[in-house]
Amino acid sequence: MDCVQRGKMDGILKALNLMAEVPWVINKEVLEVVLKIWEDGGNFGDLPTRTDVPLPDPDSPEFADDPALYHRNVRKIEQLNREFHSLRCDTLYKLQVAEEFKDEPELYYPYNMDFRGRVYPIPPNLNHLGSDLSRSLLIFRDRKPLGERGLRWMKIHLANVFGVDKCSFDERVEFADANLDKVVASASNPLGEGDCAWWKGADYPFLALGVCFELRRAIESPDPTKYMSNIPIHQDGSCNGLQHYAALGRDYSGGSQVNLVPAPRPSDVYMGVATEVMAKVENDAALGVPSVEEVRAMLAGVPDDDTAETKARRIKLRTLLDQAQRKKCAQFLNGIITRKVVKQTVMTSVYGVTYIGARKQISARLHETFLTKGHIMDEKLEDEIYHASCYCAELTMGSMGDLFNSARGIMAWLAKCAGKAGLSGQPMSWITPLGLPVVQPYRSKSTKQVRTKVQHVLMVDNDGQPVSIGRQKSAFPPNFVHSLDSTHMMLTARRCLEDEKISFAAVHDSYWTHACSVDIMNRRLREEFVHLYEQPLLEDLLTELRLRFPDMDFEDVPQLGDLDLRSVLDSPYFFN
Repeated sequence: MDCVQRGKMDGILKALNLMAEVPWVINKEVLEVVLKIWEDGGNFGDLPTRTDVPLPDPDSPEFADDPALYHRNVRKIEQLNREFHSLRCDTLYKLQVAEEFKDEPELYYPYNMDFRGRVYPIPPNLNHLGSDLSRSLLIFRDRKPLGERGLRWMKIHLANVFGVDKCSFDERVEFADANLDKVVASASNPLGEGDCAWWKGADYPFLALGVCFELRRAIESPDPTKYMSNIPIHQDGSCNGLQHYAALGRDYSGGSQVNLVPAPRPSDVYMGVATEVMAKVENDAALGVPSVEEVRAMLAGVPDDDTAETKARRIKLRTLLDQAQRKKCAQFLNGIITRKVVKQTVMTSVYGVTYIGARKQISARLHETFLTKGHIMDEKLEDEIYHASCYCAELTMGSMGDLFNSARGIMAWLAKCAGKAGLSGQPMSWITPLGLPVVQPYRSKSTKQVRTKVQHVLMVDNDGQPVSIGRQKSAFPPNFVHSLDSTHMMLTARRCLEDEKISFAAVHDSYWTHACSVDIMNRRLREEFVHLYEQPLLEDLLTELRLRFPDMDFEDVPQLGDLDLRSVLDSPYFFN
């Protein structure tokens, strides 16, 4: 806290205060539709069902030979119903806040930061950091004329919320133009059927509905360039963590995967990884090896002695068993691997996801896939999903290493730096380019359980405990990058709000402004990114560490690549 009090943080506080001065209002049109759907039972978009899932019939024939299967299904459904209850409570909070403030002429959101500098609105329930529902209910108070390119950006935004965001901007405009009749129908009668329900097919349906209302009024106005619009238009980073790593390492190959380099169409890193994983799966599925059962039978027939010949045969058969297991998992996954299956693992890989974490993420996606197809989760399918997710996690993380070798090198270097600091008994700390002192709080936990007749309370006391070197190492790479993405956001906020006098809001790597000022925001966010990474950030960190820990031998910064940072200025899909 002493560092914070003495630090030069005027720029950070200025950014927070400028963002807090942006006025908002509730989108009454969207709220009215949301409330109607909620009254009719919910179960659409972010609205959970208002009724619990019924328990299965214990007398059903599928459970006749396996009572344990019935109890497993009951436990899963009971857990699901508990989750639905929690979601219903959260939804009610959001809707009650929206109804309470729907007639207010303006709303303001104060902001605070976490220890890394990431910015969050303080009001907890309804804010633009939330889901599709929350974001759709909030629009800017001030209306501004669309101008020459505002209508185009509104159409692009419509395509984006429909998930049509892997193509060029012109193709997104064509998508919107081809569906203008459905836009008008959706805005005219959003609870109707046919074309009126078109908006419900969007990836973010409530945001899509808000755009439909606004776009209809704009195209039906006498002069769309003069139409006064207040809907926020979003521009999102392309796997933003990898963008920051590619910039740190001047990684041309990785940078081209995440749109740091100009291209006629946006690169899709998630699809790139999925394609590489699919190719490896197809290759393993075609392996000419015996089945797992056959190889195990061969192993069982190996004599139980330690002769050199027996050891060699056993090693050979174990290698063959590994290939057979890979083939079995690959055949199980063949045709199932999609962009969605690997997306979360790719997204979190830059934030230090472990192999176990990746396996759990992929397992969850595979469960969703099979449940959606109506499969019953029996013990056999659970076992197959477990082994397949282990195999797929290995392939996914390997493919990530192939595509982003530079990022892996920087992550490893950062972790080593934190480990050296931890060996000296100090937590990893650094100062962001905006002057925020950051200290990682991870220490060894000291716990004590207090037992009473009512409950058991677990008390955790970390103060004064030695630093946890393992947690310091694993947390530093993602925390360092988070501190840089928050720096980029606040630099952009100051340029937009203070210099350009345009509205600006952000959710980490998603930046919002009026349709008429998207081009200005896009230019400024690119300039600030280049300005940030033209500084020798890794070299400065190394110099700081060597001054603080003169007895520690820190490795030199990994060799940088040949990416020209200024190419970001001309990359249309850097944020898109």
